[in-house]
Amino acid sequence: MLFKKNKLENLQEQPPEYWEEKSVFVILIESDKGIFNNITNKIEEIENLKIKEQKFETDRGTLKLTVTYNNEEYEIGFFLSPFEVHKYFLNNTIDYTKTELETLKNIKMGLVLYMEFGTNPKNAYHLELKLASTISPTSIAVFDESSEKLIPMKWIKLASKTDILPSGIDLFSVQIVNNKNGKTWLHTHGLSRCHLRELEILDSNKELSFIHYKLITSLGTTLIDNPKSLLDKCIYIGETSNNDPVIVTTIPWTEALKEYDKLSIGGIEDRINGHNTQSDVIFLYTPNDKNYKLNKLSTYDSLWGNNPIFFLTTEETNRMSALAKERYNYLSLALDKGYEVQIKIGIKTTDNKSTEHIWHKLCSIKGNTFKCTLLQEPFDIKNLKVGETYTYKKEEITDFIIFTKKVTITPSTVYLLEKENLD
Repeated sequence: MLFKKNKLENLQEQPPEYWEEKSVFVILIESDKGIFNNITNKIEEIENLKIKEQKFETDRGTLKLTVTYNNEEYEIGFFLSPFEVHKYFLNNTIDYTKTELETLKNIKMGLVLYMEFGTNPKNAYHLELKLASTISPTSIAVFDESSEKLIPMKWIKLASKTDILPSGIDLFSVQIVNNKNGKTWLHTHGLSRCHLRELEILDSNKELSFIHYKLITSLGTTLIDNPKSLLDKCIYIGETSNNDPVIVTTIPWTEALKEYDKLSIGGIEDRINGHNTQSDVIFLYTPNDKNYKLNKLSTYDSLWGNNPIFFLTTEETNRMSALAKERYNYLSLALDKGYEVQIKIGIKTTDNKSTEHIWHKLCSIKGNTFKCTLLQEPFDIKNLKVGETYTYKKEEITDFIIFTKKVTITPSTVYLLEKENLD
């Protein structure tokens, strides 16, 4: 037994698993026939990639490559392995057709692709996506073992075709686990491969789990973009609805558990066979007279309000803006299908010193200009009124959302517009 019951002083962090040290994809294939044929030729078609060394280990059936990509060197491996898609993923009728789901249900084999990330995790992940789509473009999906999520090949192809790197949130997942007592445990998978520690929120509940989800994703994305952010021991990550600062830090789970008297989920019993490697629990620094005091996240349970704000990094804001502009042409298709489209516009403040990003409802498009109606009151921009219609240019877009009855579509998921019957 890994832990002795009620002996919190004996808690020990375990060594990372292989899917935490490396990024591991399982490319789902219906047949392994000829899977290694011309594989290196296909890989060399990837722009800015060069194979420096290759070898095939016959006894293990593993192809190993050393490649350079965008001036960074990577060790990459491939091997075949039995694999079945867990039934949890077979209810997704948004990303997959009924026929595709039936095919996934019958999958028995996968081509495992593994690599260790370098100094730029998003660049490495982008390469891994390109490798998957180049090697097996007809596959329906890829199982990202490191983040424990099934990724549609349609999304992978779309992400591979652009020079814009994926978002930090694409590199990890957040699992929200509830128990019968109404308590919730949030934890990430995928940050370890980015040379970071996984993140957790303990003692949450169903009512607050969405707010806590936004917090943990904001912090995870921030750490991927700025891995040294926590060197100052805390990060100003957002504000409550009443403008209370949300200043967070993290504590290793082996120490964090000592701060909780009783945990009905996320405690020792849930870590015997997993969730016991490199993972940190999120805590808050809260105002206390002139100083700040370290507290559990539950200190803010009654303070969040209806609309807390969690910050994005400048890198992520710029990435979102670039992607929205690149996929601008999809907006006409959305309007033609009768979907509601909301566009975020970057507008200079009255003093011209900063930019506000304000949501509008799209009315019409003509070339690179469009008309839309203002949906929210600006903070510091005169002569703009909610409900009025204004004309903008493509260059001013910073984000967009397409609303259907079944799904919300973002610049990252515009491939969904190809589906019928989303209303």
